[in-house]
Amino acid sequence: MICRAKGCKTRLVYNSKTGLCRDHWNEKRALSLPKCRTCGDRLGKGNKSGLCAHHHHNKRVERDCGHCGEPLSVNSVTGFCQRHYLPRNRVPLNLRPQFDFLVRAQRMAPLDALTRVLAGPVEMPQPSAQPSRTRHVFASEIIAAVARELRTSSDLIISASRFGPDVRARACVVQIFRKRGMSFPQIGRRLGGRDHSTIINAYRNFDRYAIKRPELRQVVARVLERAA
Repeated sequence: MICRAKGCKTRLVYNSKTGLCRDHWNEKRALSLPKCRTCGDRLGKGNKSGLCAHHHHNKRVERDCGHCGEPLSVNSVTGFCQRHYLPRNRVPLNLRPQFDFLVRAQRMAPLDALTRVLAGPVEMPQPSAQPSRTRHVFASEIIAAVARELRTSSDLIISASRFGPDVRARACVVQIFRKRGMSFPQIGRRLGGRDHSTIINAYRNFDRYAIKRPELRQVVARVLERAA
C-alpha cells in the first residue's frame, strides 16, 4: 500500500487504516486540533476558552483612560491614566465630594475639576429623602404564602412528596425564587437540600403545569407582588 497523499510514495504497513503515512496523518490531525489563539499551541480536550493554560491564567483586559483614551497598563485599577488620576490626590479631603461630583456626574476632566474646586464652592444637588426601609422577606414566608394559596403546607412542599398538588406548589416556589434572582443551588438548599438539577427540572416543568392550571401563574404573580 502507498500513501494516498498527493505526491507521496511512502509505503504503508499492511494493516494501515488511515491510508496515510505518519507525516501526512500528523499533518491532517494538526489541522483539526484546536489551537491557542495567542500562541498557536495545541489545546487539551474540552478546552472552551480558546487559550492555552499560560495565556488563560495571564490574560489581561485591555482598557483605555476614561478621559483621554490613552491605553492603560494591565495593572491599572483606577480606569484613568496617571495624568488624569493624580489631580484627586491634590484635592483637600473636605472638597473631595465636590471634586468627585464634577468628575463623575458632570464628566469634567480632573484637571479642570481641580481648578474649579479650588476656585470656590460647587453647588451640589441635595440628596433625596431616604426611602422607608422595608422589611426583608424570608424564603420560609414565600413558601408559606404559596402553601396558603394552593391549600397545602410548607412541610409538604419542602418534603419529598410526589403528590401532584405538592409538586405544582414546589414548581411555583422555584419560579418565584428565580424571579427574585436566586440561583438553582440556593433554591435547592431552601427546599430541603435538593440538588440543583432537581430544581432545574421543576423550573422547566412549570410551564407545562400552568397550561393545564392557569391559576398557577396568578399565584406566582400575587406572591411576588406581596414580597416586592
